[in-house]
Amino acid sequence: MSVGGAALFIYAIYAVATFIPSLAVSVRRLHDTDRSGWWLLIAIVPYIGFIILLVFLVMPSTPGINRFGAPSGMPGDVRLVYYRGSSPEDTRARYTEDAQRATADGYHPVSQQWKRDGMGDYLEVVYTNVQQGWQQAGWQTPTSQQATPAGWQAPAAGPASASNQGGQHPFDGPPPDRPTGA
Repeated sequence: MSVGGAALFIYAIYAVATFIPSLAVSVRRLHDTDRSGWWLLIAIVPYIGFIILLVFLVMPSTPGINRFGAPSGMPGDVRLVYYRGSSPEDTRARYTEDAQRATADGYHPVSQQWKRDGMGDYLEVVYTNVQQGWQQAGWQTPTSQQATPAGWQAPAAGPASASNQGGQHPFDGPPPDRPTGA
């Protein structure tokens, strides 16, 4: 085997060994910028595809949690949950039921936000099992960085109880473009 052939063989082994890790890092980087890993396929487009992919990979990360989850290094197990219902009251009822189960499992909400898409309004809630590390580390959540109240308890079931006056919860607000209490 010639020197050139040996060098080509070593390069081929290196390329095969680093392909999967490079792919994983690229997908994670795209997720940090709130883009799907399928954007890697844009590199197939001659000339401009690689440039567009390179721009996506060097863009700054979205702050806090995005649709692909928490950034690496964020303390605790983070869950992003979407609640939908036929009405805001139905959505709040689903949130109440789930929040009670989450509290029993050691999770509590760190933020909530009403959002709207083509299917209507929905409530996005971020749960975590670590409370103190979020504020100390300076992590940002999708809403206005509401701090979890000390000793937070899940909202009680039912339309109006001591912790759930008029269907409102500690992390609840009106849906977009709706008055408070709608």
